[in-house]
Amino acid sequence: VLSAYVWRGQVLADDLVVQPTFTITKGGFWVNWWGNFNLDDNSTGDENEFSEHDITAAYSFTCPVTGAGVTLGIVNYDFPNVALSDADGNVSLVNDTREAFLTYSLADVLLAPTLNVYYDFKEADGFYASLGVSHSFEIAEKVSIGVGASLGGSDSDWGSFYYGDTGSDLTDYSVSLTAPIALCDTLTITPGVQYVGLLGDAKDAVDASGDSLYFGDTDKIVGSVKASFAF
Repeated sequence: VLSAYVWRGQVLADDLVVQPTFTITKGGFWVNWWGNFNLDDNSTGDENEFSEHDITAAYSFTCPVTGAGVTLGIVNYDFPNVALSDADGNVSLVNDTREAFLTYSLADVLLAPTLNVYYDFKEADGFYASLGVSHSFEIAEKVSIGVGASLGGSDSDWGSFYYGDTGSDLTDYSVSLTAPIALCDTLTITPGVQYVGLLGDAKDAVDASGDSLYFGDTDKIVGSVKASFAF
């Protein structure tokens, strides 16, 4: 449960949401379903509806040369119940889109730097990438504190699709604090807080839109409580 839904700095829902997710793994292969369920009507026009379903298929392995964790995959984004109107007032559902992605993570290096590169090959026809760092401190036998930060950027095609007429630029940043609590071997509760914001042309585009683009928000504090169960 989160106080808002923010994706790559874009505020897609500015009130409470529920985000269920389910992952099946076998060896290095995994498939994930993720959804965003809105508790109010600010994204879909009706309360208690899903605004997004994502399905990811990927393969994770260890690089034999560097020892880094590598993941290759494809994610499909589907937006049921989300509609847009054009200049003539015609209303249509938002098209689904797909990305191929590569994740390269150095978990054993200080701050565990992780590079994510995405290519949207259906709608945006462009690249987005983010670089993140994180660290965890154990404060009790089953409680830890996690801190993280990330910086994202895109090429002009991806930026123009999501923000309008923009060039390649840094687009967003985030800092986060979490406190995972292992209630048992299979169940973990994680309260957290994250501060996210837009940069460069992306921030200028949202500022210029009033509240018509991503609710006019160029930064947001997001609180969350997550429960995860492994079996």
